[in-house]
Amino acid sequence: MKTFIFVLMIGLFFLGGCGKTNRNRETTDISVVNQGINTNIISNDINDSNQISSVSNPSILPKVVTQEKNAKEWYIRLVVEDTTNNLISTDAQLGEINAIDTSNYALKAISPFTSRYLDVLFVNPVGVDAGAYKSDFHSASTDADVWEFTVKSFDSSATMILSWKGLYVLTPYTDKQNRTRYYEYRSSTNPLLKYMTLYDVTNGTEVEVLNHGSAQTYVFDMNGSNERVFRWKIKDSSIVAQPKFTSFVKVGATPLSQTEKLHALQVKALRKDAKARPTRLQQQRAQSVDMRQPPLFKVIAP
Repeated sequence: MKTFIFVLMIGLFFLGGCGKTNRNRETTDISVVNQGINTNIISNDINDSNQISSVSNPSILPKVVTQEKNAKEWYIRLVVEDTTNNLISTDAQLGEINAIDTSNYALKAISPFTSRYLDVLFVNPVGVDAGAYKSDFHSASTDADVWEFTVKSFDSSATMILSWKGLYVLTPYTDKQNRTRYYEYRSSTNPLLKYMTLYDVTNGTEVEVLNHGSAQTYVFDMNGSNERVFRWKIKDSSIVAQPKFTSFVKVGATPLSQTEKLHALQVKALRKDAKARPTRLQQQRAQSVDMRQPPLFKVIAP
């Protein structure tokens, strides 16, 4: 009996020891693995968030953020809104191309085929044949330059909003047919914009094209005329432009002045009024088109 009890105690001792050893080994292994994974993720999240994306998905390359340089080849789309008649024109372009002869980039304008119209034209621009054009490109340069354009409207009492769509930066390439083509992307932060202003020939008003980092909106009336002339100016971009605001606060965070707030409210109200009467305006447009005859497209004479 004593021998049996002694053997039983020895057996229980070995079983307890083995179980404790296995449990300790299992716990240690799991904690080490988890600790290694968590350490790697935290390190990547803090130090290099792009590295996690490239590891989890090899097809995604790390994003490289670089400072934008003054665009050498570019264009801008002019936008004019007739808030009285709910019309808009967005197809006029001005810009610079790295070419001596820019006549190939000049697009002739056609006359409106309805009695109700809104248009933006470049009349007799330099370097091309006399006439009216929808685009005006100059040879790329850092020198000061100017583009003159005319807003034309059938309504001599209309109220207009003149603005623009962000600067389109061009990168040339040659296609399979040995033709020059362009890649483009739109930028609203290119440093070249700091050199640009809009000048109203009628009243001599000149404004920056950027207002607190956004496209400037210029409100004007036709004042009894069917045409209004403007100039888009660019300063010598080889000279470093001085910042408009001297402050340690970001420009985008600079509060609007009372005048700017009133201007923003005016633009908002004009656009809201233009959209409030679309049915009546659509009827007027339908009546201005003679459906018995096809539209006549005619190049505008100089």
